[in-house]
Amino acid sequence: MKERVRMSLSVGGPTIIMIFVILCLTTLGTLSLVTANTDLKLTEKTAAYTVAYYDADSMGEEFLSEVDGIITSGRLDFQQLDDTLSRPLADGSHSIIYNTPIGEEQFLRIELVIPAGLEADADPKYHIVSWKTETAQVWDYEEYQIQID
Repeated sequence: MKERVRMSLSVGGPTIIMIFVILCLTTLGTLSLVTANTDLKLTEKTAAYTVAYYDADSMGEEFLSEVDGIITSGRLDFQQLDDTLSRPLADGSHSIIYNTPIGEEQFLRIELVIPAGLEADADPKYHIVSWKTETAQVWDYEEYQIQID
């Protein structure tokens, strides 16, 4: 009788372990690459926001310098300030509000109060009531409520 020669592919334990290790390393490498890419995008957004914030802050400081110059000159005509809302208060002082954009969704709001009967050489010339970041749009919280039944 003829003997049949059998050829078999013998897949042993070390080969299966090697395939598993290669799959694990490939998966971890892919996850690492995706995470690094996401971190890069977040860092770029954070850097852009920081630059925009400090640009707005610089414009706010220029505004304070302009107000200081007006008070020092003795003109006290606050209507000549561009992009501001100036209104007299009940006690004779003046409130000045200045908004400068940080981005599309936020702005820096600066509110000053200039006391009544202010002398040109007085110190301080104004009081900073607020210097804060605000959102440009009003949120409708009811739109985002989750109905729990």
